[in-house]
Amino acid sequence: MFDLYVVTDSTLSKGVPDSEVARLAYMGGADAVQLRMKNADGREMLEQARIIRDVSDELCKFFFVNDRIDIAMASGADGVHLGQSDVPVEVARELMGESAIIGISVDNEEQAIAAVEGGADYVGVGSIFRTSTKPDAMQGVGLDMIFRIKQVVDVPVVAIGGINRGNIQDVIRAGADSAAVVSAVVAQDDIRDAAHELKDLILKVRPHVPRSDPMDVFVNGKAARMAEGSTVSDVLESLGFTDGRIAVELNGDICVRAQHATTLLHEGDRLEVVSFVGGG
Repeated sequence: MFDLYVVTDSTLSKGVPDSEVARLAYMGGADAVQLRMKNADGREMLEQARIIRDVSDELCKFFFVNDRIDIAMASGADGVHLGQSDVPVEVARELMGESAIIGISVDNEEQAIAAVEGGADYVGVGSIFRTSTKPDAMQGVGLDMIFRIKQVVDVPVVAIGGINRGNIQDVIRAGADSAAVVSAVVAQDDIRDAAHELKDLILKVRPHVPRSDPMDVFVNGKAARMAEGSTVSDVLESLGFTDGRIAVELNGDICVRAQHATTLLHEGDRLEVVSFVGGG
């Protein structure tokens, strides 16, 4: 369903609005964003949700609302994420319909089984590691809980809680279908680059599966349609840059030849390619 799932938190985003956090996260490679505004009034949350909905539609990404079924429905979000003390998943399904994607927070196998039996489309497992961003969640359930829950449910498992660039690959190796992050993206000075790095880390450790979803990257200012999961080498080959005498910049940084085959590209990435001819 998705690889990188970003949860907003305005207390960490240094004044950047949640809608802008979402846009930057999507541009960096996030597949899904959850709008989480625990202390906001309904009007403010709906305003942000509608902006994010427009961005997610434009970029063909997923958008979820935390807790608030009314905001999810009014904004046209793809779905809602609910906790153990929120509206039961069966009631949420009756209100939102079969097309809505409903996720449920769980911290053990029993909760996961109950969520799926109630109609959940995915379960959010955590907190995997200890974290201050979800103080109401069970702390530090560990990587083994991902494996255990994967054995008892047949829906995607999204790991959350204390996940960052240093442990995100461990989460995927443990069997998580997706990694959800908060501060590892939201609190960073460059939100887009933070999301980009985490998405790369996920895709590098996950067994390679050819992807068919198209994305647009820009080469020397012109759009090039590529399959999701394409590398710098894939783009260069598709455009005829095969003689090796080239220099490549990716989003303003030099990408050396040794990295071309392993550097994954994401929607909106910009390549500048200079081809050298002649001797000398």
